[in-house]
Amino acid sequence: MRQRKCHPLIIQLLFMQVCLYGREEFASTVYLSAVDSATCCYTLSFNYDPADGPYDGIEVSLFSIDAQFSAINYDLSGGWIHSIPEPQRRLRWSRASGNLPTGGYSLFDFCINEWTSNQPIRMAVNWLNNNTISATNTLEFVCQNCSAIWPDSTTCMPDSSYLYTFNYTNNSGFTVNRLRFRENPGEDLVVEDEIVFAPALLPGATAGGLSIQLRPDAAALTSVCLEFTASRLLDVDIALDCCTVTHCIDIPVCDRCCTEYTDFEADVAQRFTYALDCTGQTATFTTDSLSECDEVFWRIRMLSGGPTIGSFLPGDASFIYNYTMEGDYRVCMRVTRYDLDGNLCYDADLATLEVCDTILIDCPITGVAPVAVNPQIALWPNPARDWVELQFIEQVTNFFYAVYTSGGVLIDRQWIKTSSRIRLDTRQWPAGVYFILIQPYDAHIEVLRLLILR
Repeated sequence: MRQRKCHPLIIQLLFMQVCLYGREEFASTVYLSAVDSATCCYTLSFNYDPADGPYDGIEVSLFSIDAQFSAINYDLSGGWIHSIPEPQRRLRWSRASGNLPTGGYSLFDFCINEWTSNQPIRMAVNWLNNNTISATNTLEFVCQNCSAIWPDSTTCMPDSSYLYTFNYTNNSGFTVNRLRFRENPGEDLVVEDEIVFAPALLPGATAGGLSIQLRPDAAALTSVCLEFTASRLLDVDIALDCCTVTHCIDIPVCDRCCTEYTDFEADVAQRFTYALDCTGQTATFTTDSLSECDEVFWRIRMLSGGPTIGSFLPGDASFIYNYTMEGDYRVCMRVTRYDLDGNLCYDADLATLEVCDTILIDCPITGVAPVAVNPQIALWPNPARDWVELQFIEQVTNFFYAVYTSGGVLIDRQWIKTSSRIRLDTRQWPAGVYFILIQPYDAHIEVLRLLILR
């Protein structure tokens, strides 16, 4: 007759207790290792000693009526045959020829599906010889912690904070009055660090609809791990901690682009600021309240005449304009707001707003040399008569150039696939000032000023 013996050295893991029942002299054994004990997931391994008998297979069967295997995974080498006598309840592995391999091996990974009881789970492990049970070990383990936090969810709030909602089941043997949350050292993400149960939560009872608010700084993390401690209040200043578990909260990626429409209007109404660089002859425009969710089409034109320059940029990027003359300029930004998937945030007739300002550029212009920020582009000769060349320090691809009169009339425009030098015939151009715009693919526009003499 087999003796019933609990081997405490086989497994004593956090949140799990396992007893193995079998013969004391039985050398071959099975054991569990926790993969994630909070969700009841483990690895079953065995250690086979041929001296115990010619075993050629192992069968695993659940005794607990409501328990079921899930997330079954096994990665054994060749020579094994796997069968399922009873789905999610009884599994079998056997060797096609010969006995089980000597020594220790991991048999399979598994979880217990949606187990919420405090009662231990019992599982039989049968040692087989020609599909006949020759010996049995029984594993008994407790899946659940002293508390259960389920179901739970995290919601993105309009103010950029997060609301974590959950149900809390008291699986301890104590009546508890309070649930406190402890963060990792240095973190300050939880707005309120405790929930008081009213009435007190009895053993086995569940409190539903609980919530924790996390500050917007949590967006920098993928998860926030907290210690949940249930306490029984003995006096005003005395509490008995009955159960502490560590629980991690997944932080979702929130689409915060589509704000209320009034906020969109207010953001656009903040307009933009600009800064002049008289040395580089550039004007840099920066929005005050827009973000990468916004697409901005910038337009700028000198009021006394000249071409209109335009460029599409994200709302958090600066628009750099290379000016050629002092004077008053009309600057407009047309803003469209999209969500993270590229869909309009509002109805098509409301999704785009535009604001304009008139600015004064009063830096002195020196000479008639090219004013492009990019030093790799040159215009020669300048002034010119019969011809002029656009010269690049290296071969460039996929760009266009456009030539405007000082009055803003387009007189030439070409798409260039690849080139390092372009010659323009200027013999038919009247004397005066011209603007040559160069825009490489996916880059900002360069503007050069050309003087034609006759």
